[in-house]
Amino acid sequence: MLWLGLIHLLICAVLWILMWRRVMRSGYRLFWVVLFIPFWGLICLFLLERSLRKKEHRRAEIGVEKLKMEDEIYRSILQDEGEREEGIVSFVDASVINDAETRRELMMDILYSDASKYISLLKEARMDEDTEVVHYATTAMVELQKDYDQRLKEEEDAYAADPENPDRLRSYLTLLADYIESGLLEGNMLTVRRERYSGLLEAYLFRYPDEKSFYQKKAYNDMALGRKQEVLEIIRILLERWPEDEDGYLLRIAYDARERNRAGIDQTLGLIRRNRVFLTSNGRNVVRYWAGEDWNEGVENAAQENA
Repeated sequence: MLWLGLIHLLICAVLWILMWRRVMRSGYRLFWVVLFIPFWGLICLFLLERSLRKKEHRRAEIGVEKLKMEDEIYRSILQDEGEREEGIVSFVDASVINDAETRRELMMDILYSDASKYISLLKEARMDEDTEVVHYATTAMVELQKDYDQRLKEEEDAYAADPENPDRLRSYLTLLADYIESGLLEGNMLTVRRERYSGLLEAYLFRYPDEKSFYQKKAYNDMALGRKQEVLEIIRILLERWPEDEDGYLLRIAYDARERNRAGIDQTLGLIRRNRVFLTSNGRNVVRYWAGEDWNEGVENAAQENA
């Protein structure tokens, strides 16, 4: 009988550790029953654990479905505004229909999946009233930042070892742009990374001045840094070198919109009409937004004048 007692105590010790590490959903509710009522106490604990896991699974499914539904709605709204950010859902909305335990389950799902898709959710979760949810969210964001910093260090070392290789520089620029746009960076850290990105883009364009897309990348980054003269210079270069393309005109509209310069926007719209610039679907959406119902009429008038 002694060995049965030792086995029972060993099982109780394992259960205590599992409860302490929150692996078991039932917590400490039945531990003393298991300890003082061998076998039957363990059966009761097993049944309770099974019941709790089934309930949590159903709640998590509801939460995940809510997450997916809100994600699709949020994406469609951002697309209408001309902005895209994948995998985002308001944590406040998700928490309305879920209790604290379910929010924790959602956070754990994020931690074990691609957390980089849910950065906005993680930022909201850091303000949650549940300290455990805050801990999960903070941990996830710290790990994501560590991963980006490590990968950036590797890219920077590779670029420093072979600075004449354009592929190295492009790879470094791509990763740095992803980090900036991820939403992980804020305040001074974001500014430092943007300044580094701007400097690298300038070095790239000095060596490869015909790559138009990199002028646009630098212009939007400089716009975020408040470097107005640099942005205006890039707009001038785009309009002079590629006057038939929409990029310089759309960039000018974006700059004037940021500066709240309606007269400048109207002037650019007039240039697009007169020059009969070919517009992509995105360009047409931007132009129609600012020109309104007068756009089609203006295009017809410009065509008649040119004829």
